[in-house]
Amino acid sequence: MSIISHSRRFIFVAVPKTGSFRVREALRAELGPEDEEQMKLRPSPRRPDAGLVRVGPGHAPAWVLRREVGAETWREYLTFAVVRNPWERFVAYCALTAGRNGRFEHEPAVCMTEVLDNARNRNRVLIRPQHEFVTDERGAVIVDRLCRAERLQEDFDELRGELSLRAQVLSPAKSLVERDYRSYYDDELVARVRSLYRKDVELFEYDYSS
Repeated sequence: MSIISHSRRFIFVAVPKTGSFRVREALRAELGPEDEEQMKLRPSPRRPDAGLVRVGPGHAPAWVLRREVGAETWREYLTFAVVRNPWERFVAYCALTAGRNGRFEHEPAVCMTEVLDNARNRNRVLIRPQHEFVTDERGAVIVDRLCRAERLQEDFDELRGELSLRAQVLSPAKSLVERDYRSYYDDELVARVRSLYRKDVELFEYDYSS
């Protein structure tokens, strides 16, 4: 999940289903004893009195992290996150929820429609719009850098240079999706996912084919 590094002076905001695991894996090797890492199921034991322990496990949005570290620290540290094409991200989520029994590959349109039709999915953290994790209460982006999942190694290399981190090749992406995400869509599904993630599409300047 999210990482606050006081030794390297950066804050990584983990947006779900964007490849953030690969970034966390690389950053973890650079952390010092005073740094903080938000875990999936439990707070990191690194600093039992730290802000991420108060936040708890899971994907904390940027505004919550800023509140915990304070506005001054937030301004002084390099803050960054990863975003992803919303249509590709939605396919990845649907494949995950369908499980490993092959149902998604056999009935992708059915699985995707079921997710869209189920109103309870709107509150599931893995499907929530990405902008909610990188903006403040007024909807303004408050992280310094937005890396793109589509060019993650290149963007990570630029950040690594700014932070004086050692060179690393990110681990290969793990996916349950076997084909190009566009092959799972028809016109109706394209439009429905665009409506669901309208602000992500506009704010991060994505389109269906990007």
